[in-house]
Amino acid sequence: MMACFIAGIHPSGIIAKEKVDLCKGDEIIEVNGRVLQRRCHLNATVTINNLPGEKVVFLINRPKTVGKDHPIALQEVKHHAAFFDETSELFQQYKEAKLVQIVKIESIGIMIIEGKHKEIGSGIFISDIQEDSGAQQAGLIVGDVILAVNKDVLIKANYDFAHGILKRAQGVVNLIVVSLKGGMDKEKGPDGKKEEKPKEPEKPADPTVDPVKINKKTTVDIKMDKKPAGIVLSGGYGSLTRIGVFISYIHPEGVFGKDGRLQVFDQILEVAGTALPYKDMTHHVLHQRFCSPMEKIVMAIYRADPPETETVTVEFTRKAGKELGLSVMCNEKGAVISHMILGLYPDLDGKVGRGDIIRKINNDVLENLELVQVYALFQKAVGKVSLEIIRPQPEKERRE
Repeated sequence: MMACFIAGIHPSGIIAKEKVDLCKGDEIIEVNGRVLQRRCHLNATVTINNLPGEKVVFLINRPKTVGKDHPIALQEVKHHAAFFDETSELFQQYKEAKLVQIVKIESIGIMIIEGKHKEIGSGIFISDIQEDSGAQQAGLIVGDVILAVNKDVLIKANYDFAHGILKRAQGVVNLIVVSLKGGMDKEKGPDGKKEEKPKEPEKPADPTVDPVKINKKTTVDIKMDKKPAGIVLSGGYGSLTRIGVFISYIHPEGVFGKDGRLQVFDQILEVAGTALPYKDMTHHVLHQRFCSPMEKIVMAIYRADPPETETVTVEFTRKAGKELGLSVMCNEKGAVISHMILGLYPDLDGKVGRGDIIRKINNDVLENLELVQVYALFQKAVGKVSLEIIRPQPEKERRE
């Protein structure tokens, strides 16, 4: 099975500068929830280089033997380039590849489509070329496959990703293309749309190991062995999350954390085939539902992408020495409220609740901090205090 290993760390890169706990020989299982197992080198590189957002979260497997003695990793890298250009490998992998430079004024002058070819595999093909455009003058033809745009590799990319790369490209645009004999395996139909080949029968789902699908109801079967789930939920009767039940925190040593498939902001639609009656269950009762001893739990999960959340700011006044009245647990999103004392600060009552995630206190961002760091920031926050809160908040009931 293919796997993605760290072969070296560039001394001038952000990993080295920020002293991130990654090292040569680590196997990258996931990055920001995207699985890298069974992916080729180019595809894994594209995935990492084009992650959205400002933060990157790695899930790694560190063997007992790492570094230069690791049997799978490459030899130690002693000379590092000023930057990495993964597109250079394309000319070695595809002998017919050529570099085409086009000056983009308003557009390059091409239309693209997802396609497949027996030599290239799946990728992005040129489906139409505007007359007298830069693309036509550069010699591109319908059926050419685009391997890369500037430094972004498009092998196995989908239409949306490729369209976004081409749209953002400015000035002189470097395309690496291949003119293939016979074009795509499937040409466009008479209506101008790509013909779809008959779908292959889907393999029977295995809810004990299958990952949670994006924007689709997924059944997850987790073996509990009468151990705690290790989660904090948002939702329930009177909750500030008005619709549904969501996961706000997953303890890494709990059953759900060790299973590894669930994420913060996943919605729990059903348990054992029955919809959760969250409108009639208090937050405490919901938690008890997942803390009671069970041999296993079967849930219907929905993972929205992007997550359906709202961000609110709550302000209150705190005197020096007065406790904050919040118990929290920390994850990559911030400090998750697991318990709060009502009435201690009237300005917070009805505006902050269990399962809410505190992203900021005053101007201090709490994302990815340790618990001791968070409590230190809580301790110094006196006078007028501002909390930036994130909570799940879908616009409508989901019944998929």
